[in-house]
Amino acid sequence: MATVDYVAAIVFGAPMATLGVVWSTIKALEMDVEPFASALSGHLEPDVQHKSMNVGYDQTEEDILLEAIDWPVDGCKLFEIYIIAPSSKKDFFGDVSPECSWFAMPR
Repeated sequence: MATVDYVAAIVFGAPMATLGVVWSTIKALEMDVEPFASALSGHLEPDVQHKSMNVGYDQTEEDILLEAIDWPVDGCKLFEIYIIAPSSKKDFFGDVSPECSWFAMPR
């Protein structure tokens, strides 16, 4: 039902897409005739989620982290508190990661 050339989806959980992710996705989609672009999954925590939760990290702690970096003013600040999920591969122009939080492709 899409009427535009490309569609993007946030897959699960509570992902946050920065303008940088959107811009990079658009640029990646322009690089191939049948593109598929995705972003790595991660956690906004001091460590990966299953470890952080075991030492008291919760929604309140995450809210404090987010408020401290004022990310709505500068979305890149999210990377100061971002940990790449172990299930996300760190490669470029390679296979699609087994876990991604954002993907885009032609409609």
